[in-house]
Formats: sequence, structure tokens, C-alpha cells
Amino acid sequence: MMNYLLALVEAEASLAACALGLDAAMGVFHADQPNRESLSCDLMEPVRPQVDAYLLDWITTSLSSGSGFLSSPTGIQD
Repeated sequence: MMNYLLALVEAEASLAACALGLDAAMGVFHADQPNRESLSCDLMEPVRPQVDAYLLDWITTSLSSGSGFLSSPTGIQD
């Protein structure tokens, strides 16, 4: 789940960089590597803690309630 959320953040950072006319592959803190948009990785660093907190909050509130799991009276998962 974390990889999926961070991929979304990276895609949004890439779109924002391109919209501003910046080259998303030329990073400042992340080293330039083939097939990686280093500037997008730089831009997403400030929001990583917020993404982590969001996911942790979602996991603790949604998944811990047990409402996402279904089972029959015999104990067999449907």
C-alpha cells in the first residue's frame, strides 16, 4: 500500500514539475539515474511523513475494526 501511495505522489510531483517547465529527471538531492525522475523524488520528500501518517491512520481505523472481513457462521471465509 505504501508503494502505491508513494507512486501516486511521485506521479503528481512529475506532473507538477513538467507543468512548471522543469526537467523531472534532473534531481538536486537524488542522484540522476536512468529511468528515474530524480527531481520528482526530491519534490515528494516533504510530503512523505504525511503519506506515512495517512496510511497508518487508515490501517489502524479501518482494518482493525474487522468490518472488512467476512466469515460465515461455520467459520469458513466467503
